[in-house]
Amino acid sequence: MQLALPPSARQKLVKLGILTAEVLLRYFPCRYDDFSRVVAVRDLRPGDTVAVEGVLEGVKIVRTWKRHMQLVEAQLADSTGNIRAVWFNQTYLIRTLKNGARVAFAGKVYENRRGMFFANPAYELLDAATVHARRLAPVYREIAGVSSRWLRGIVAQHIVVAAGIADILPENIRVREKFLPIGEAFQAAHFPRNQQ
Repeated sequence: MQLALPPSARQKLVKLGILTAEVLLRYFPCRYDDFSRVVAVRDLRPGDTVAVEGVLEGVKIVRTWKRHMQLVEAQLADSTGNIRAVWFNQTYLIRTLKNGARVAFAGKVYENRRGMFFANPAYELLDAATVHARRLAPVYREIAGVSSRWLRGIVAQHIVVAAGIADILPENIRVREKFLPIGEAFQAAHFPRNQQ
């Protein structure tokens, strides 16, 4: 089945060798960002790998004096406190991460003399248009011009195609080995309900 995309988007996928919807669905995630374990800011501890949800405050670009790099820095506030997040050399995020936006961050919590913080956390914008169900978010191998976040959206548009893909595994083997039907297997690989 052909990809239901404009030519410019199809050209991006060609760089990854993706020419059809079935090939797109066989481009599996290399890992998952875990937004399923949401913790209140007050309960965070250094070394935790968790998610937090809240409102962005004080989003800004900061230039470091030591290494002459630029950081995007933001505070995320929930009803129990706030935590800082920093992204290194990703100043383009200033166009996406806006003061007042509701977001979820997922990643590892670090601590330094300024307190606890997330370094380069994964993020999800939480607005009325976003379907956010405290889930595992697939992360794909990226190349220039093709982000994992963009690929996630394209896969979500085409996941319905999975139901029509022919399963080469004989039914008796699939049942005996307790394998999912191929359509469900694609769904579970790209958008799993849990770590198992």
